[in-house]
Amino acid sequence: MKDIIKRLNNIDIKDIKNFIKNVDFKNIDYHALKDRVAGRPDILISISLIAVCLFVIMYIWGNYRTNVSGVKAKVREMKEKLVLVEERTKLDAEYQSFIDSIREPVQEDQLGQRIAEIAFQNEIDIVSVSETTEISNEHGRLVNIEMDVATKNYDDLVSFIRDIEKSKFALRVDKWEASMGGSSRGGRGRSRRNSSADEKDQEINANILIGSLHINK
Repeated sequence: MKDIIKRLNNIDIKDIKNFIKNVDFKNIDYHALKDRVAGRPDILISISLIAVCLFVIMYIWGNYRTNVSGVKAKVREMKEKLVLVEERTKLDAEYQSFIDSIREPVQEDQLGQRIAEIAFQNEIDIVSVSETTEISNEHGRLVNIEMDVATKNYDDLVSFIRDIEKSKFALRVDKWEASMGGSSRGGRGRSRRNSSADEKDQEINANILIGSLHINK
C-alpha cells in the first residue's frame, strides 16, 4: 500500500497528457498499448484512478440531479399547500367577521319578554301571541313567534317594527300586515303611511311574524 501511495505521489500529469496525445485512436494497436502500459505501472494506476474518479463524478451527478428534481417537486407541493392555507385563512377570517357581526341571540324563553319591552316603548298593545316555531339546519336555527298587536298611531307601529330590526338582539320582522277602518296594508320590514286626522282616532290592528336568529359558532 505504501508503494502504491508513493507511486501516486510520483505521477506526472504531463506524462499522462503526452501519452494520450500520442495515442492514435483511429488506428490503435491494442497489443502495443497493452505492452506499453504494462511497462509503465504508474500510468496504469493513473488511468485507473481517472476512470474511478469519472465514475464517482457521474454517480454523484446522477444522485444530485435526482435530489434536485425531488426538492423542486417538494417546493412546488409546499407552494400549492401554502396557497391553500392562505385561502383557508382568508375564508376563516371572513367567516369569523360575519359571525362577529351577528347581533346577540335571544333565548327562546326570553323572546316574548324582549319584544314586549320594545312594544311598551312604542305604545303598542300586544293582543295575542302564538307558540314559537323553529327552523334549523347545520348552520343554526331560526325561532319564529307570531303576534297580534294594536295601536292608535300608525307611526308607532312603524317605529315598533324599526326598533325590533335595529335592536341589539338578533331579531327581524319576517312579515307583517296591518288593517284599519276596513282597509289593510302589508309588507316586509319598514313601511310608512300618511294618516289623516280621522284615522288617528281609529285603532290599528297588525299581525307580525318575528324571527330570532341563532347561529352556530
